Amino acid sequence: MSIPLNKFEEYVDAKILKRGKSYFKNGYVGEIEEVSSGTFEVIVEGSEDYLVELTVENEEVKDFSCDCPYDMGPVCKHVVAALFCLRENSLKFATKSSSSCSEKKSRPVKRKTVEEQVLELLEKVDHDELKQFIINLSLYDTDFRGLFVSSFIHYNTDESKELYKKQVKSTLRSFTNGQGYINRYSSRYACRAVDNFLESAKKQMETGNYKSAILICTALIEEMTAALQYADDSDGNIGDSISCALEMFAEISAKPENEKVRKFLLDYCFYAYDKGIFKEWDWHLDMLWNASNLIKTDDETEQLFQRLEKKIKSKYEEEELQRIMYEVLLKRNKEEAEKYLDNHLNNSELRKKAIQNSLDRKNFREAEQFALEGIDCDKKEKPGLVRVWNQWLLKIAQAKGDKEKVILHSRDLFIDNFGGGEDYYLILKRNVSQDSWSSFLEEMIKEINEKTRWDKFGLIAGIYKREQLWNRLFELIKKSPSLDTVENYEKYLVDDYSEEIAQMYANGIMEYLESNVGRNHYIKACHYIKKILVLGEKEKAHEIIECLKNKYSNRPALQNELSKILYL
Repeated sequence: MSIPLNKFEEYVDAKILKRGKSYFKNGYVGEIEEVSSGTFEVIVEGSEDYLVELTVENEEVKDFSCDCPYDMGPVCKHVVAALFCLRENSLKFATKSSSSCSEKKSRPVKRKTVEEQVLELLEKVDHDELKQFIINLSLYDTDFRGLFVSSFIHYNTDESKELYKKQVKSTLRSFTNGQGYINRYSSRYACRAVDNFLESAKKQMETGNYKSAILICTALIEEMTAALQYADDSDGNIGDSISCALEMFAEISAKPENEKVRKFLLDYCFYAYDKGIFKEWDWHLDMLWNASNLIKTDDETEQLFQRLEKKIKSKYEEEELQRIMYEVLLKRNKEEAEKYLDNHLNNSELRKKAIQNSLDRKNFREAEQFALEGIDCDKKEKPGLVRVWNQWLLKIAQAKGDKEKVILHSRDLFIDNFGGGEDYYLILKRNVSQDSWSSFLEEMIKEINEKTRWDKFGLIAGIYKREQLWNRLFELIKKSPSLDTVENYEKYLVDDYSEEIAQMYANGIMEYLESNVGRNHYIKACHYIKKILVLGEKEKAHEIIECLKNKYSNRPALQNELSKILYL
């Protein structure tokens, strides 16, 4: 999210904005430091001290983060407080600069960034003195020690996966509590510390030191996978770190620079799969996907095939192995791959490939046959896949220009409310003749109404909206006038039915408050009273406010919220 610094208030939730401004005014924001050009850090006091980081370019806030646990929206109150402070500092500097220019005085010297200050000191500090400082700091600051070791561990002559695993494990353990568990809050910081290893692996890859990068990635994947057993990963931080390492691993696998690296990677993929190091996780199969990109010789291919042809209990794993087998065969012998595909059409992913292959050859009859067999195969246990096969039937009909079947399949998919990235209503409108459209539509509405489906209201309302049948939309909403529904369709009906909509809101508010208690519910009810005011029905709004004040005189929070509503 990119936010203009001079009007960031427009992009922030009102409650968060108010809290952040209060923090700023009450002096909870420390001194902002420019770490490097355009990158700022500041400590904001809260229940604890939180670090806020901001990146600004041409008066635009390009990036921001805070290490507080808030996860209810993109911006927390600490970031808002920091933004107020940063903007004020920027304005002060601009004002001083402007006034000094007008008075023809020397401009104030801009404060050096942290990066500039550090670089200046590094130029002056004696090398031995710097070494001693790092040693002393490492002895007393475990966080710094972990960061230092993870950043330069590749210089060790005894570099190995076990060495990296030890360092990753040590880093993770420093964030455990007394019971050896990493809670949700600490998990975020643990992953930030471990990310230093990822940065180190990235640098090694960029410089062509692939072996070190592989060792770091494999160590990290193994230890972080193990950490899932003793850490709360509700926020997905550990999973994200593993994913980053796997992506790097896959990138190296796809383009091995030399034979030693390729063989080293392939051996690890086979080893990790055979040992079941990641057995309970998706990346267990990622090892064989990577291996399929690495194999070169007949012997290596045979080793992979032995693993792919093993009897597997899990249906999911069995189908994934079949997909890998097909992709390997496709690279070696297209004819053999086609035979394999034909023999494994019970695998839905392979059936999709078979249909696409037939479409590419314009063999529409074969493609249609595969899709129809898919429906027959999956109709009892996998209704979701039946929708997918119907979508393929539509694609086939479109490809061969069969208008009748295009209408048939798109109608079924529309009534079934299957998205699939297609606008089936629009497809129908383009293919059904204009003369028949009205009767076609009525038949479709009738069929939807006859179905006992939870979503039929939305489907029919959608038709009325697209056809601009406002009177029928209004009558439909009258049958189910929930507050959310009325609000959702209000904009389409307000010109003709403002008074009736206001009454629906009024009825809905009274019904809502009969079964809901608490300030959040009262705020929601008042939101709808304000909508009645916006509709121009001031007397109706006044009437319901007075009614609620009298009926719920024993609810002070409701009384308080009602008093905030301004009406004439």
